[in-house]
Amino acid sequence: MPKYTDQAIVLKRIPYSETSLILDMYTASFGRKSFLFQGGKKKKGNMLQPFTPIGIEAYSRSDSALDKITAIEWLGNGTQLYGNPIKASILFFVNDVVAASLKEESSDDKMFQFLLEVHHLLGTATKLTNFPIWFLQTYVEQLGIHPNLISMDADVLDLQEGELLSTVPFGHQYIKNDAIKIICRWSELSHSAILNDKISKTERAIIMDVWLQYMAHHINGFSKPKSLSVIQTVLSES
Repeated sequence: MPKYTDQAIVLKRIPYSETSLILDMYTASFGRKSFLFQGGKKKKGNMLQPFTPIGIEAYSRSDSALDKITAIEWLGNGTQLYGNPIKASILFFVNDVVAASLKEESSDDKMFQFLLEVHHLLGTATKLTNFPIWFLQTYVEQLGIHPNLISMDADVLDLQEGELLSTVPFGHQYIKNDAIKIICRWSELSHSAILNDKISKTERAIIMDVWLQYMAHHINGFSKPKSLSVIQTVLSES
């Protein structure tokens, strides 16, 4: 069976035997896909941290739905981000969100390139407290479910219709909070401007919660990641 090469982002590693792993990844060519990596624990186990971009060589097997990996290599800065505890916490959070929401088993090059960019931008970022919100805001846009901005003075998010409003909708589930005005303002800012903007810890926590509630309303099976409390604690102390 012919070998092929691909690029992938590790989402989850599952022990398969004493030495082997099953890798659940988001790939450039197939979307969400799982692979068998025999001997992976001993060969490259330290490389396979959550949300690490890798290049792979693999081949498909007629007797299994799991393609088999024969070689991997780091892409970009590999696992170097895990040396920074704040960036590592953000990576775990981003990974949890993606793993819980991106389940399509088909190629989406635009999404894959966006996820690579997230990893790269986190590696170069010096301002980190707003990074998770920038990610959620931009990720929702990549998913095609970003709420429509009806009013620049909006302080209400209509969860059902996906609209940012200045008045409470009738008969719909909604969130009303002054922090939603920041979401409206940030919709017109660049990545750099968002990371450098100053907001309070309370506003930051509210905005993250708003985006996660919105995603749970629009993505089947999505729920707030367990890493949310960790990232909020880490960022509140940074």
